[in-house]
Amino acid sequence: MVKSSGGRTVRDPQSASLGTVLTATLLAVAGQCFLSQSQILWTLWPGIGLMAAALWQSRRALDSTITTGTFKGERLIFALVILLAVFFHFWRLGEFPAGLHQDLGEMGLCAMRIWREGWRPLEEAFQYPTPFLTDFYSMAAWFALVGSSLFSIQLFFILFSLAALPVLYLFFRKLAGVPAALLTLFFFATMRWQWVEARNPHPSCEAPLYVLGVMALLLAGFQNRKPLYLAGAAFVSGLGLYAYQSLKSLFLLMAAIALFEYFQFPKDRKGVLKALKWVVPVFLILALPLIKYFFDEGTLGQRESGAFILPTLLLKGSLMPLLQSVVGAALMLNRAADMDPFHNLPGHRMLDDVTGVLFWIGLALAWRWRKERRGAYPLLGFGVMLLPGLLTNEGWATQRYTGILPFVAYFAALGTVGLGNAFARAWKGKRTVLWVAGVLLVAAVTAQNAFTYFGLEASNPRCQKAAGPEQTFIGREIARMEKEEPGRYRYLLDPFYQHNPTVGFLGYAVLDRTGPFLVSDWAEGKMPHDKDCVLFLAEGKSGTWLFLKSLFPDGQGGLFRKLDGQAGLYLEKVPASDLERFRPWDRGLQGAYFQAGRWTDPPAFFQKDPLINFSSREDFPLTGDLPYRVLWMGRLQINTPGDYAFNLLCPDEARLWLDGKKVSPEIPVHLSAGFHPLRLEYDKTQGYYTALHLVWKTPHGSDWEVVPAEAFGRIEGRK
Repeated sequence: MVKSSGGRTVRDPQSASLGTVLTATLLAVAGQCFLSQSQILWTLWPGIGLMAAALWQSRRALDSTITTGTFKGERLIFALVILLAVFFHFWRLGEFPAGLHQDLGEMGLCAMRIWREGWRPLEEAFQYPTPFLTDFYSMAAWFALVGSSLFSIQLFFILFSLAALPVLYLFFRKLAGVPAALLTLFFFATMRWQWVEARNPHPSCEAPLYVLGVMALLLAGFQNRKPLYLAGAAFVSGLGLYAYQSLKSLFLLMAAIALFEYFQFPKDRKGVLKALKWVVPVFLILALPLIKYFFDEGTLGQRESGAFILPTLLLKGSLMPLLQSVVGAALMLNRAADMDPFHNLPGHRMLDDVTGVLFWIGLALAWRWRKERRGAYPLLGFGVMLLPGLLTNEGWATQRYTGILPFVAYFAALGTVGLGNAFARAWKGKRTVLWVAGVLLVAAVTAQNAFTYFGLEASNPRCQKAAGPEQTFIGREIARMEKEEPGRYRYLLDPFYQHNPTVGFLGYAVLDRTGPFLVSDWAEGKMPHDKDCVLFLAEGKSGTWLFLKSLFPDGQGGLFRKLDGQAGLYLEKVPASDLERFRPWDRGLQGAYFQAGRWTDPPAFFQKDPLINFSSREDFPLTGDLPYRVLWMGRLQINTPGDYAFNLLCPDEARLWLDGKKVSPEIPVHLSAGFHPLRLEYDKTQGYYTALHLVWKTPHGSDWEVVPAEAFGRIEGRK
């Protein structure tokens, strides 16, 4: 299938008929057809059986020929694949993903503090949800060079992803020859999995570069017997301790490869032992801060302590969580994977069907070579870099497995080379047909990955929302307004976004003029008066937005809509002159807030609430552990008599009484004109998500809407 224009060819003595090769191929394709139907449960076992039969049959069919040396057209193909990778990393980047996830916003905010404030974190960084010290400093340098923005942070990680491509090619070219290296490069460049992590962006996309860098240096060091290369591998591994969490496995990978070299090449054992004199000190010096932190705190970091599976195993007294992780990892490539819409189209397999078939065939071929570097290095890399995912409580969290991507691509390339050579031998004289088949294979892989990501994933509402489009809009809008009219506004955020790191990163320049918006304070006139104010209200705050528009009719309102057309958040600009003239609002409900305990216990405090339109936990002034309760008392003013229907939108328990009678949800009650005593109870006993909206349908209305502030009477004690 591929001609060598130089070098040498090593051939395993394989011989198989065309029927044998076709049978193995068709069995594998049929197995993948069943495995891909994850929505139909019974397809799992036929898929596994057919794939196993294909692997068994391929023992006689596969050709393990490898070609080394130069290759006609190598540079052109390399350049084309690199261009293809660049295209898919940047195409429609402004459309999807639709925002910047708050984890990345926090990394950007930390980098800004290093750059702008002279902050120099070390051990304290391990307490962050994103404890990536290497990224904090390198990103700070990047911002100093190109500036800080949404695109600059995207570009930072995309360049990390693209930088892995030449390292990958050089490593596998040295390991298995030009054809296998070019195919590995292609599969890696067109892998949706890598696009997702790089474009989101997410620090997991760094893993392939670190892994390949370590392995390339190890290969060069052991092949050429140069300890300096091995010390370089230890240096890269040490830096990985402070990058993405899965890279803490790199030292295990180095140890596994050193053991392979020691036992597989007895003549070089002295060289391996001598190399350790370079490797261990370099790694230990870089690891000292983390080692000290571990002995001080008993953990490698906040994220690691929460994700490590051992406490879960001990708590349950069972290995079942570990078994579930193993099963999830085994099925994520070909059948069903991560449900997290930030990292995957929920539940979709991570590989396209062609790559999924070729991966298993190539894995079987690599197992034949387990005693050679071309098989052992990728197998060890694949096995060790599986551990960060397998040993966490989230066995299907695919971002933790990104260290295996180079080896997945390599095994798919081996499967292609093996089948291609087998067909070429069994079907002599049909080279044109084989080249056409190769072109169709390349097109199918590219097309399916592109369709899944830019078609299905980009149009999925859950995937769109996962990247934080609302918080990104707020941050970018603040930056835009500040650029157009510097110093004019104060920016007040819905409590849900008050401490959002993406907003903080994108609006870093005006953090001193950014604060919370509390409708209860504004109703009492407790708001800034020195500047015009821009208010950002979260999704679900339609009632609060209409209340503000009634209070400040000269304000300018706006609505940011999500891609599905629903309201994402509300924006209101209020002039300082209106704020100065504002008189406190005297209507609403008196809220008694109880921090745990019983209804008969004294409340923690009281708060006057102009309306019940709470869309997040941050809207409630209570803090601490659950349970907590709220009791609101007041009067409902009815101007138009008739039948009114009420509902309480919340994930917890809530009860409403009018005129001393309990109101059933959505069941109309006849209310006469005038005031009606109201009592509303709310219990929060479990879970994190918190919301409460008191909504109604009026006699002449057809839609549910938040009961407006004007519908409540004066709060007792107010004139």
